[in-house]
Amino acid sequence: MGRPKALLPAAHDGASTTLELLLRAYGARSTVVVVTNAKIESDVRRIMHAAGPDGPRSSGCSAAHPQPGPKPGAGLSVQSRIAVNPRPEDGMFSSIRLGLALVPQDAAGVFVTPVDCVPTADPAPVLDAMLHAMRTAPNPAGAFVPVFAGKRGHPVLLVGHAPMRRSCKGGSQREGDPGGPAGSAAAPRVHRKQSGSRCPASALAAMPPGTVFCDALERVGVIEVPVAAEWILLNINTPADYIRVLERLSRRSQ
Repeated sequence: MGRPKALLPAAHDGASTTLELLLRAYGARSTVVVVTNAKIESDVRRIMHAAGPDGPRSSGCSAAHPQPGPKPGAGLSVQSRIAVNPRPEDGMFSSIRLGLALVPQDAAGVFVTPVDCVPTADPAPVLDAMLHAMRTAPNPAGAFVPVFAGKRGHPVLLVGHAPMRRSCKGGSQREGDPGGPAGSAAAPRVHRKQSGSRCPASALAAMPPGTVFCDALERVGVIEVPVAAEWILLNINTPADYIRVLERLSRRSQ
């Protein structure tokens, strides 16, 4: 495809890259944490700076500064943070650990997604369904995973610090969680119960860098959330995948 996935051009809604589409999808709700590598750090910082009111706050992992540039994502006002993975060859989970370390302590939940899982439809119904499942799940779990046609996808929702602190104090784990109602989402399916009292986001951040993400989720407990959104299964692994994503984004903009 000729360039990193985060920098691939995207045609929908005036955004110029896949990263901007993700900033639009998730930035309207809360702070976005982006983990990148040193090779494309300056480009990622430029995009995030253009999308935010004052540019991203550095994680301290790099001495580079945001680069002013054109505002292809005009109208965005995304609060963001950035971390640079010094060893991306250690795998995806090493980046997830870095990102979780930057999650605000008052976060009730954390959405985790790869940069190539681009919402080609309105992401709100999926995000709302997952937040609703987190608020109302009858069994404790640390992670909520969307499912379409029997297959798991992204984003994964990890229970954050705020609900765990309330739970430890004897209050409801559901109080104060963000997000709206689930609408017509089907009831979630329990896959496994959570064990231990550590906040799931913190538990994953403490696991070794070489951990397989799916294995890490099973350790904190998973609830599957059926959704009517095929885009949760999308990944851009080949030029053909990229063309399909562009076609779907084009239909969405019509």
